[in-house]
Amino acid sequence: MNSRLALNPLAQLAVSLPLRPMLQRLPGVWLVFVVLLGLVGPAHFPFAFAAYALLLHVLSLNAAARVAFGAFCALRGATRHSFEDWPARFQAATGFARGDLRADLPFDDVAHVIIIPGYKENMDTWCETLDILASHSLALSQYKICLAMEAAEKDCETKAMALVSRYIDSFLQIVYTIHPRGIDGETAGKHSNVSWAARQMTRKSKSVKTDLITVMDCDTAFAEDYFTAITYHFAVADKDSRILQLFAPGTVFDRNADEVPVFVRLSDMLWSAGVMGNYVPFSPITIPCSAYSLSMELAQAVNFWDVGPEGMGEDMHMFLKCFFATEGRIKVTPIYSPASCLNIVGAPGSGMYGYMMARYGQAKRHMWGGIDDGYALRKALLGIVAPGYDNVIIGRKQRTSDAKNKNTPAAVDEDMQFDLYKLMILFHRLAEAHIVGGHMFILIIMTGLLVPLGPNPSDLSISYWQAITDEAVHPIVILACNICGYIRITSLLTVIACAYYYEQYQRWVGNTRWKLSKMGDSQPLTTEQSQYVNGIHIGVGKRVQHLGRRAELETVRTRWNYLDWFAIPITGLFYQALPQIQTQIMQLWTDRLDYVVAARPTLKNHPASHPVPEEPGIVHVFGGHERMPGEPLSVAIPPLDMDDVETLVSTRVEHGPDEILVLQGLKAHRLDKSNSNMHLSSTTTTSATAASTTTTITSTTTPPQQLQVPLHLNGNGNNNNKYTSHHSHTNSFSSSTDFVSDASTLSFPTSPRMGFVQQPPAPFVSQGSPMLKSYGQHHLAHHQQQQSQHQHQPDRNFSQNTYFDSTASKDDEFTAWDDHEEDSDVVIS
Repeated sequence: MNSRLALNPLAQLAVSLPLRPMLQRLPGVWLVFVVLLGLVGPAHFPFAFAAYALLLHVLSLNAAARVAFGAFCALRGATRHSFEDWPARFQAATGFARGDLRADLPFDDVAHVIIIPGYKENMDTWCETLDILASHSLALSQYKICLAMEAAEKDCETKAMALVSRYIDSFLQIVYTIHPRGIDGETAGKHSNVSWAARQMTRKSKSVKTDLITVMDCDTAFAEDYFTAITYHFAVADKDSRILQLFAPGTVFDRNADEVPVFVRLSDMLWSAGVMGNYVPFSPITIPCSAYSLSMELAQAVNFWDVGPEGMGEDMHMFLKCFFATEGRIKVTPIYSPASCLNIVGAPGSGMYGYMMARYGQAKRHMWGGIDDGYALRKALLGIVAPGYDNVIIGRKQRTSDAKNKNTPAAVDEDMQFDLYKLMILFHRLAEAHIVGGHMFILIIMTGLLVPLGPNPSDLSISYWQAITDEAVHPIVILACNICGYIRITSLLTVIACAYYYEQYQRWVGNTRWKLSKMGDSQPLTTEQSQYVNGIHIGVGKRVQHLGRRAELETVRTRWNYLDWFAIPITGLFYQALPQIQTQIMQLWTDRLDYVVAARPTLKNHPASHPVPEEPGIVHVFGGHERMPGEPLSVAIPPLDMDDVETLVSTRVEHGPDEILVLQGLKAHRLDKSNSNMHLSSTTTTSATAASTTTTITSTTTPPQQLQVPLHLNGNGNNNNKYTSHHSHTNSFSSSTDFVSDASTLSFPTSPRMGFVQQPPAPFVSQGSPMLKSYGQHHLAHHQQQQSQHQHQPDRNFSQNTYFDSTASKDDEFTAWDDHEEDSDVVIS
């Protein structure tokens, strides 16, 4: 909060009120009043009852009509999107080819930092998601994958290391972060994990202004054209407006829908359709759902994701945070290449009941986002009466009597810059998501049971009415109930339209476009006769662009699936109205919700092919080779390019038996597999007083050469292990047979936690090392030059203490590299 901001009396009053707890309980209090209105309103407050009932039905009809139109727009947008060549469109828009450095932001210079949070996810889910991303043509040049692991998950670093080693050659960068447990003020969930990972990736980024952060679930599958599309939109945007960019794809549940009950399947379809209603062209408010992308500069400017209870629904909450930080100037671009999602499943053997209860738990978590209503009200109130007090305002200039005098209170240039129309639409969308459904259900049920309407009212309604009043039902109540009935009938027409366009949309994005893309160059170009696809004009000479690999599971919808839509009344009751009512009642006394991870379906091709190492706390998978229990720690090193790896350490979880963990940070140019091979073997010993590790690297060429790299630890258990380097290297390849390997060994006592975030300095290699002799005098001269350049520079030592602090918070520096001027503990001979 900006304590230096000059506040008028009204603003001082507003900031002095306990708005957070008051507004958090507002939806629950409102719900109680709606129940009272349903009980006594028709008899004693007929006009208030009639007005509110009509308002709810009009809002509901408006939402249903907009969703139907959104499904129509989504079908048209997805069809056009699939045929769009985004690099060619970039060249047409800017006049520069994708790699032309003369462009303001070249197409190839946009890096995608893809954060994938996971907690207790199985390896087949991880591997399928990464296999899909690795199949994209931008993966090797522009994808920076961050596996956001949770310290609460046992052996998460073992799983992360296995994934890093398997996919190290598939992306520009693949790293992992481990979100610690027990940070003050944090609640467990996707929001706090994503915030932690985004902070670390931003700290390590050298191009914050040109990086895009994409947040996706571990089971989300993106087609390649999503990333090419957001690259285009970001690159062609005005330089000053890139910080305001946020990209929102739709969602589609097209993978295991045929394996779940109809009510679960339909609830997810309605959720996706509701997202489409946000993306209509005339809507000034577009709220992302589940997966989305935003500029790294924007995430940094708003201080990343909120980690408290309010941030539980991190997609909507992050949008709201950015919306109020930019005073509504944030630009959200719908992307019509949807995120493919899995329907939630129940525990094995739980049957239909287990599946439906699992989906109910997910619906309750979605409706917990109703806490954002109070957050938005507080931000709007303070944004209007005290701009800049509660958050940083992006894009605003402050007016001060003396800008250089820090003691002079700052004042904004105007009292308010919010667009009131946008604010009104925003609260309309929030009401649709968290208010309308539950309140309509309460009034409809109470009216039907307790108000004697029609020629043959029930005995219950007659008895209740006589108990609360002696008067007849007011005519305005009868009129309102009749109008509401007609509105509900009219809404059925919008449901039919929505079902028609949504089914076409899902068949296109879930099946047809993938079949066409898979044909590759054999796919026929559109002609004069075939230039209309799904009734939409595409043009001549077009084909569906490369989409990458499709997810393994696939659901094909047929005409029989239209019958699913008849389950809307039951689905709406169990997965919107009831969860909404329950969560709003719970929020009267708590802002915390236990985060439960949903089960995932079992894949056919992945389960046993990606096992997790059995020994807890020991990373014994590297380079795609798995060490079986009992075998020595030995791995075959494939051609690697690990320029962006840095080792971090933490002791925040318990491991199995104390062991010494050896991590090899390797950087290699291309290895000629026909005549070269490298193996690494490591032996470890542990005692009560000392620990030592020796690593041997053997490079088999003609003749074979060997390099011994012993590393000595301080075995007194005081975390003084150091990793020192004087040598640096570059990214370039000289030829396919020019192979250089720098082996960097780290050793830690008592099984520390380890994570990757960028590059460890390569070790200093003496000029007489056998490895250098085998590569010629030019390599020797290069290393001598590097040694000379770094002779008087301070060592970069690895300090575990930097990250071992048990009081670490979200603001702690994540890296464990510190500068010291001490002698190296690494001895290379």
